[in-house]
Amino acid sequence: MWTVRVTPETLNLASNGKWITARIELPEGYNVNDVDALSIRLNGVIPIDTSFTPNVGDSDSNGVADLTVKFDRAAVSNLIRNAPDVSQDTGKFSEAELSISGTVAGTSFIGVCTVKVIRK
Repeated sequence: MWTVRVTPETLNLASNGKWITARIELPEGYNVNDVDALSIRLNGVIPIDTSFTPNVGDSDSNGVADLTVKFDRAAVSNLIRNAPDVSQDTGKFSEAELSISGTVAGTSFIGVCTVKVIRK
């Protein structure tokens, strides 16, 4: 299973933060060191921010290595803000489904997660 986690888990579209952080965990048999970082895209269009060097670690301490990458927060906020079909209104906030895709050792991967969105 391809697992992705995005932080912050709640994205305030009015915030001036710099990055959205994604942690990619691959299923058994794949090595995060083999991920082509330049192939990674958020929702198929936003590339990683190359000013941050992708980092291999175990951010959730579960014994499985993950790859940490960052995306430009303004680009992600604009994507969500300008694509109403990406977001689903739940009352006080919206929810947006984000997908992280790329290739590892020539094999395509995609993982999906949901973030809360504050539209201020």
